[in-house]
Amino acid sequence: MRKIILLAALVAVSLSAQVTQLDLKSSATPALKPWQFSGTLGATFSWTATQNFVGTSSRNTAVYPSLQGNMELKYKDGDHEWRNNLALSLGYSYYPLPYAWLKTSDNLKISSIYLYHQLPWFGYFAMLNMKTSMLPGKDIESGENNYLITDVLTGQKTTVNNVTSLDLSSAFAPMFLEQWLGLFAQFVDKPEVFFEYRLGAAFRENLGEGQRAISCNGACDPNYIDVQQLANVYEIGPGSGILFKTNFFDKKLSYRVDFDVVYALMQTPQIKPPGSWSRFSFDLSSTLGCNLLSWLSLNWTLRALQNPAVIDQVQFLSNLSLAANFTL
Repeated sequence: MRKIILLAALVAVSLSAQVTQLDLKSSATPALKPWQFSGTLGATFSWTATQNFVGTSSRNTAVYPSLQGNMELKYKDGDHEWRNNLALSLGYSYYPLPYAWLKTSDNLKISSIYLYHQLPWFGYFAMLNMKTSMLPGKDIESGENNYLITDVLTGQKTTVNNVTSLDLSSAFAPMFLEQWLGLFAQFVDKPEVFFEYRLGAAFRENLGEGQRAISCNGACDPNYIDVQQLANVYEIGPGSGILFKTNFFDKKLSYRVDFDVVYALMQTPQIKPPGSWSRFSFDLSSTLGCNLLSWLSLNWTLRALQNPAVIDQVQFLSNLSLAANFTL
């Protein structure tokens, strides 16, 4: 009997030790939470150059202070994934002549995408995007200038002569809304590299009625600054997009590319002929970042976008910034 009791005690002690080891292992590697939030808000010194960019003057500027922020809320559990992102940038520069503050960057983008993983790497998605500027835009030139304003719908031209400035846009205007439905494939999904491809149908509302955009400054007509008078234009068509992210050297160096392209099969009111290549639009954004310190980073961003429903020219923005980041 004593041997049986002793054997039972040894078994109990062994099982207890094994359970304790399992508890220690599970506590050492806790399961990932489905909800994850990350965000930074930065005061930056930036150099920005723009060309034909809606809501800003087409000038190459010196170094100036600005504000940038990025917030992301993600949910991933089982077959369901939901990503929400808010990105903003706002910068002004002071010109001694004509003694005015000019808006050199003003972008607000909110995006939300839901993905259902039919397979670990493949499934269906629905996405919403909103792009706009936050504050009113104005073109200010040295001396008096003449503006030639062309209506995007009627082609009617009007002139504004001998003025030093022209109002371009209101706050939160023009505004561009997009809704996407389609398929996605995540070819690489690792902490250091992520590559996602999307293919689907896009529905876009270009809400620009009453707004203006500089379409050509000096090169088209030496006597006038060309301005496009915008309108509300609605489009439907096929589209595709990619998202690529990577980081090196323990996240000290990072690179990200977002690229979307849409072809407007249907457009109302019709401002471009059916079947025309001018119905293609795209939005490319790439950012190269280098973390110099835990709170200090050097970032270079290039944006190139074309939306013929707004202006025919490609809009460019190049920004080099030194940012003091505050983690939210």
